[in-house]
Formats: sequence, structure tokens, C-alpha cells
Amino acid sequence: KSVATVFTGDIIVNNTIVNGGGISLNNNTTSTVLDNVSLTAATAGADFVSYTTTGGTNNNYHLKSVATVLIGLGANESAYFTTDRDGNARPVIGNWDIGPYQYTLITTPVIQVTPGSMTYGTVLTGTSETNSITVKNAGSGMLTGTASVGAPFSIVSGGSYNLGAGQTQAVTVVFSPTVASNYTQTVMLTGGGGTNAILSGNVLAAPGVQLQVTLAKQFVLTVIGQANQTYDVQATQDFITWTVIGTVTMGVNGSSNFTDTNAAGFSKRFYRIRE
Repeated sequence: KSVATVFTGDIIVNNTIVNGGGISLNNNTTSTVLDNVSLTAATAGADFVSYTTTGGTNNNYHLKSVATVLIGLGANESAYFTTDRDGNARPVIGNWDIGPYQYTLITTPVIQVTPGSMTYGTVLTGTSETNSITVKNAGSGMLTGTASVGAPFSIVSGGSYNLGAGQTQAVTVVFSPTVASNYTQTVMLTGGGGTNAILSGNVLAAPGVQLQVTLAKQFVLTVIGQANQTYDVQATQDFITWTVIGTVTMGVNGSSNFTDTNAAGFSKRFYRIRE
């Protein structure tokens, strides 16, 4: 847990510390430390419009009406400044609210998305993986907006929303890569001030075989797969009994050749590869 350290002459007033260890005076007696409140993560989740993790990009530190340990309990600092972070006026006389924002009843929609980032893990080319994020109206009024994302991700449901206060909706996103690579895209969500979610996924080439026949009636298999991965080359005549006839290791480009020198001895032969 962190500890905020105060140095000689500092003025530390009306701060909220979440999951922190408090404020250290650093052995000085000339600093002003007044009306600072330490909150647990659970309390912050109830007192703020939205709070998930310390330093989270989707946190919203505007106060809710239930934040009774923060509303009206701060020192009046009108001698130094007169507005909160949004530009709303602070009281000229009387106590301020603790924190960067003066409490006002929120009458506009506020968008919140969870999770703020999500990975699809590792998938093979030609396959797809589906996940969902959740959009919430953390304010009031009607949250109206749309969700969009770039390829190879696409939104298959929940791409538009009309949410009343506290309502949620799932936005379902499918990951359908066709080329092996590492991908990162941003889901852009409009309305209520806008927000986003980061999606990522790693794609490996699906193993496959391409065939060509030489003039000497040898079969040359071009095997496609994961770079540096070794595969068994199997052959059959009846699709029942498969025999390993060799191995092949992929190059850095994800492909390598294998020559079946015995192909001419068979009237028909079929191939597959296996890890």
C-alpha cells in the first residue's frame, strides 16, 4: 500500500486516498494536512460513480449521494481556488466536498465499460473466438450510442444501445483472423462522454498441406504451420490406417517442404500432418 509523503511547507487538503497507507508528515511541523480521507476499494466502489481498480482508466471519481464521508466534510479553500475539476463552483462559505469534484446530482448519462481490456488468447487462422464486454449507464437520463471495432474483430450483437440509469448491455465481439500475427484493436463506444475497450489476440497459422508432383513421380508436400514447430507427416490409402512417414520442422516463415520418395509405389495416397 502506498503512503503519500508530505514535505516541508506542503499544503495537503481535501484528498481521497484509495487502498493507500495514509499521509506521512516526513517529520516536519510546517505542513498543512487537513480533511484527507482514506477509502478502501469497496468504499470507493460505492462512493464514486465507478471504481474498479487503482489507477484504472475507466474509473469515474464523481461522487454519489451515498458518499457521506466525503460530501460537505472538506475544508473551504476559496482563498486558493473556487471551482472543482469540472469548473463547477465551490461554495464561497461553508464546507467543501472532499476530492476533485463537488457533488451534484448527475442528470446526464455516463458510459462505463467492463472489462476495459480483454485478450482472446491464441487462435488458429480460419477459426474464430467470441467474447463480450458490458456497457453500463452509470449516470442518469438515456445513454444512446454505438460500438465499433476494426478487423479482424467485428461486433455481432449489441452494437447500438439505449440504456436508462443503471442499465447494462452486452456487446459481443468475434475475433476471426485469416493471417497469422498479433492483433490489438480498440472498441470505440460513443455516448455518455465516450469510452473504449482494448482487445488483443495472437494468431497462429493453421497446419495445412499443399501438394505438387515432380517429373520423377515424387510427391512434394509444402507443409504450413507454426514457425519452428515439428509435425509428423502421415499417409494412408483407406483413411482408416495412418502411417507416420516422416517429420518436418517449420522454418521461420511457417512453412517447409517434405518429399515422399515412395509415392510412385502407390496407386493412391493421402496425407495429413499432426503435432
